Amino acid sequence: MKNIILGLITLLLFSCTQKVNTHYIDVIALRASNIYIADSVYQYNQLNGDKNKEIASAYLKKAKEISNQNIDKAVYFAKRAVSLQPIYEHYIELSSYLEKKENYEELRNLYSLLIEKNVKSWKNEYTYLFTQPSEDIIYNSLVTQINQYNNIYTEELYYLEDLNIDKNVIKERLIQDPRIKMNKSSDEFQLILLQFVPYDELAKYAMQKDVFASFLKKIPEGKFDFKITENTITDFDYASSRDYDYMITPFSAVDQYYLAEKQENPEGWYTFNYIQKYTLSPTITIVEYAIDSSEVACPKEMRHIYHRLVSYNTNTLKIIDSKVIAYQAGTELATASIANDVITQNVQKRVFKKTYLKSDFDNELIEIKNVSSIKYKINNEGKFVELGITPTS
Repeated sequence: MKNIILGLITLLLFSCTQKVNTHYIDVIALRASNIYIADSVYQYNQLNGDKNKEIASAYLKKAKEISNQNIDKAVYFAKRAVSLQPIYEHYIELSSYLEKKENYEELRNLYSLLIEKNVKSWKNEYTYLFTQPSEDIIYNSLVTQINQYNNIYTEELYYLEDLNIDKNVIKERLIQDPRIKMNKSSDEFQLILLQFVPYDELAKYAMQKDVFASFLKKIPEGKFDFKITENTITDFDYASSRDYDYMITPFSAVDQYYLAEKQENPEGWYTFNYIQKYTLSPTITIVEYAIDSSEVACPKEMRHIYHRLVSYNTNTLKIIDSKVIAYQAGTELATASIANDVITQNVQKRVFKKTYLKSDFDNELIEIKNVSSIKYKINNEGKFVELGITPTS
């Protein structure tokens, strides 16, 4: 806090002349650097109460009058009002000028002060500095975050839950809000909207046509003419399958529900890569993905990975059929080649120096033996039809 001298000017009108009387008053103001620090604001209000109410109101009046001509001065005057009387209503008025100035960093500090439980009560529990935050305050804080970071943090989402505020209402407001500057069709904005879906409703959310269409859009279109060899079967993008921020619901939390494994076992959790898609017809899309169940940090030859093809009906969003076409797991190995809608799966046996144990990396692959060749064809309905088995050993 600091002492300052403020001049209050009263204009007295006498017929055609004006007389100016200036009164100087010594007041204590909160330091500008402390106006977003809860303890400082609390102590200041305890000591000063409404002593500077009239002076603060005069500054707010100046801020309002000049806000359309000079937003920087409006912010300055509003902050002066807050420093003299740091009450809830004055912070709200300051927030409108900070938003107009697009000073999102300072606006974030302001909203944090208003919505967090940041003052310790006499019961030794933390409580709000002023009052329980309203839906609008939390919502405006979210808009500020989005405009500053193109992202949101989950604290505000927890506040919504604690206050029993409908997150779907907030989600719809964000979709419609013209203040949000980021591209609302972007993946980044869609990820923001995903945070408003309760975790136990993700399976239902995944089975919406627009969500499924967005999922397919992320997968590169490939030609149904490729090979998975003994060298490429072990390739896996671990970075994309890992959730770096456990506070944020990632797209993978939704994408997992399109796995055949997840639909067969809803309680299962899988490490997966979606690799490519192939459009069989306007209503049938085939997707290749890989599932990894390897031991952590194992060498490539010890990885447990398989590749599956799944055909989807893009109208019903249901799986038509699926087939594991290539895999490496212990002594088992199958490679695959695909051409003209025919899959040739080459089944092989791997021989190790010692008895194979998944967790024993001190082992050596010494031989690969051919066992058989199996052919499948994908028919027009998206079904995998076996054409025959040929022994190759």
